[in-house]
Amino acid sequence: MHSQRGLSIVELLVGMAIGLLAALAIVQGFSASEIGRRATTGQADAQQVGTMTGWRLMRELRLAGNGFANGMNVWGCRLLAWQGASALLPRTGAWPAPFAGVPANLRLLPVAVLDGGGTNPDTVMVMSAGNSTGGAPMAVTITSATQIETLPSVGFRTGDMLLVSNPSANGGDCQIGQVDSSYSPPSAGQTAPTAVPTSSALAAPYNNANGFTVLPQPADYTLMNIGATPTFALFGVSGQEQLVQLDMLERVTLSTPAPIGENVVNLQVLYGVDDGSGGGVADDNVVDDWVAPTGTWSFANLQANGEATRAIKALRLAIVVRSTERQGIQGPASLTLFPDLPAAVQTTINHSVEQRSFQYQVYDTVVPLPNQRIALCAEHRRYGGIPAPGACT
Repeated sequence: MHSQRGLSIVELLVGMAIGLLAALAIVQGFSASEIGRRATTGQADAQQVGTMTGWRLMRELRLAGNGFANGMNVWGCRLLAWQGASALLPRTGAWPAPFAGVPANLRLLPVAVLDGGGTNPDTVMVMSAGNSTGGAPMAVTITSATQIETLPSVGFRTGDMLLVSNPSANGGDCQIGQVDSSYSPPSAGQTAPTAVPTSSALAAPYNNANGFTVLPQPADYTLMNIGATPTFALFGVSGQEQLVQLDMLERVTLSTPAPIGENVVNLQVLYGVDDGSGGGVADDNVVDDWVAPTGTWSFANLQANGEATRAIKALRLAIVVRSTERQGIQGPASLTLFPDLPAAVQTTINHSVEQRSFQYQVYDTVVPLPNQRIALCAEHRRYGGIPAPGACT
């Protein structure tokens, strides 16, 4: 009978140590792989969000001022708007977050930025017409609460939004209305009607019950057809780290801001101005300097002097996007936005230890405002000698 011999204690301990080392190597490899996966997916997610939100915001900004550029004294007029029996503008209550700082009385401007203060996100206001025909202003007579009389209403359609303003009153009131469902476009070869119906009772909820007679009478008003889909929008970053849009006419987003981008933690904006600073030439449609939306260029000052917006030729955006997952490694303690510009217009965002566990992407882009060139070169400004020589050739 043969004797059987098992493993000794030493052999067992050596085997266990080898097994533990192998397990540790496997865990470390998996951990490194997981960190790499999170970094890759976090970067991809942030890039996708930044690209989509940046594209959406840039699309609206490039249209800023569209259809309003040729209006005389239209910039800075106080907007009056209704939907049904409810007043939309001026706002009767506080704007929803994150737009609580926006004033109740708003004036027609192509674009304006409300500074968030310090490193808090900025708010961007954009206004543009949705009429592909250009919205050329025409003389108008307010004949009654349900009708206006103008030049032949070429290109008008039921549901088109209208803007009536007083070109002789800088900073006066301007009212938004709507072509009602009784309007009949001309048949081929016929002249368009000069009478435009604006009854609030006929599928035109943006008409006041008293029509355009709300405006002071008598006066020489002008009419602009701003199309069926004008933009009167606010963009900002919510407390839920979303880039949100609010339609001030409540056509698209109703009364609640709608998210258009997730994991957006900050938005900082600079104006590119053509004011002759930095050795440049004023009113030549060339950006002379980048300035923060404060002081002379604050939201309040632009509201008070709408014509000053014609010097704004571009916006520079810094959109900060955060990864969805923690990365497992500590990121930088701070981010500096607009690092190539003077320190006075830079923004440095400091991160807590918790925030540093996420990955951040900064999308820095310049958005030209082509309609601002058109505004500078409008006929009444050319006759006034405002543009620099050669700016409008």
